[in-house]
Amino acid sequence: MDEKLWRGICEVFFFQDEHLYKAKATANFLAHEGMTEQDANAAVQLVEKIVAVEDHQVELPKFPASTESLLERIGLKASTTTPPQANASANHTTWSASSSLVENLDKIKNDVRETFHKQIASLRYAAFEAEIQKNLTLQQETFIVGQSQGAKDLEGGMLAAYKETSEMASEQRNALDKFLRRDDMTIRPFLQGLHKVLEQQIVASESSPSPEWVIAYWDLDDAALVERGHEFAFAAIHLLLVRLHFRLVSGSMDSSLSFAKETIPAPPNQLRRYVVDPQLSDGRIKRLLQMLSSFSKKAPLSGKIHTTTVGNVANFSLNGFERINIDGAMDASCPQDSLLYPILSHCIIL
Repeated sequence: MDEKLWRGICEVFFFQDEHLYKAKATANFLAHEGMTEQDANAAVQLVEKIVAVEDHQVELPKFPASTESLLERIGLKASTTTPPQANASANHTTWSASSSLVENLDKIKNDVRETFHKQIASLRYAAFEAEIQKNLTLQQETFIVGQSQGAKDLEGGMLAAYKETSEMASEQRNALDKFLRRDDMTIRPFLQGLHKVLEQQIVASESSPSPEWVIAYWDLDDAALVERGHEFAFAAIHLLLVRLHFRLVSGSMDSSLSFAKETIPAPPNQLRRYVVDPQLSDGRIKRLLQMLSSFSKKAPLSGKIHTTTVGNVANFSLNGFERINIDGAMDASCPQDSLLYPILSHCIIL
């Protein structure tokens, strides 16, 4: 039995649906062995069938020569049989294995499965951490544009203000619209949470005697995004940080927090705090809520929503940070707000 080969086959089998990582894990092995994912799938599925039957032998239609070569190298025995005359053209092969071989193959496969789950969890959360850092850089690049416009540089390096352009306002609306169009039911809890935190900001704004000092934030576990797949997780974090300009703070909900400039602790999983953009006006929030209205009360939401009076150290410290654009005076004009937008957006310039 070629144990190294069997372990490699099992790794290919388990990584096949992890498209973001499988090239790193399996490409060299596949090339070295001259095999394909289909060969690996056939080998693992056959071994599972053999393990499941008491006499450890299974009759199946003939495999391609490349697959049969692999099966023989891992120790399976083959004997050719011919079925009844009606199917005489379809020769079958009976594959069998000794009890000791079956036990060994099954043990190795289970070991690889366990290692895979540990390894893939680490890869997923490490990739998510890298994606967050990339989007924080993109967010900061957006805010830097506002420095010449008198933006405040807060403790931790985050800018409290940025100069919004019509293009930025339009991209924000388009980004949310594109996200809403994702054909994926797993986005519902996330969107309900997004609706809730924006709604909470409006409630705070309308009920507080000093609304400029009250801000809503969203405590969201990495797993709520990562376990729904990397494509969803990456799209969600880009929407939050780059398009909606949520501010990310790090640390325990029970400790004093500051803006995330320092390196965030290592994966695998964290509870992070996303603060509503203090420059997001009430009018802009209400338009976003209209887009999210169908997600207001459906499905369990992701994370916990809170408001806090800024500067309350028992919650978190945002020194000098306030909602600076409640009335929308700093908003750029958004093309989607025009009554003519539905018509103009479908016009073709000749």
